[in-house]
Amino acid sequence: MVKILFGEDFKEKTILDIDTYFNNTYEREWLDDEEVKQIVRDIDNSELQGLNVISPVLGSISVEKISGGAKALITLLKNDNLEGYIDLCVLGENCEKWLSYIFNAKDVQVCMTSYQFFFRDYNITGICLNDNTVINNSNDWIEKLSEFGN
Repeated sequence: MVKILFGEDFKEKTILDIDTYFNNTYEREWLDDEEVKQIVRDIDNSELQGLNVISPVLGSISVEKISGGAKALITLLKNDNLEGYIDLCVLGENCEKWLSYIFNAKDVQVCMTSYQFFFRDYNITGICLNDNTVINNSNDWIEKLSEFGN
């Protein structure tokens, strides 16, 4: 289940630079996980092979060069000791499917400082940490962002 903070009042606890955070915290064994490989395939249209990624656009690149969306998803999926909240504003709409999967697979805490996702195509429920209310559907996401967003 997802627990989410809306708005910018929590910036000191927010991971805004997902590139630096991922590059300094990922563990080598994460990259052998089939779900992680599928994230890179789905989000970046690339193949993860160890510490390298084969991109149809960039050729062979380091895993540290994958997109911020892929890095955020992998971090949410694999890192059980996050030192803050990943702001969903670093992810694109192509990440919704994986966010839905992760939110249903494990407990995570994130924040949302601006419009990004309302999960119209996915049944995402969660807890709004701003007021400890339940988010049941897309309309609740919109309502909470309107109420607590800046």
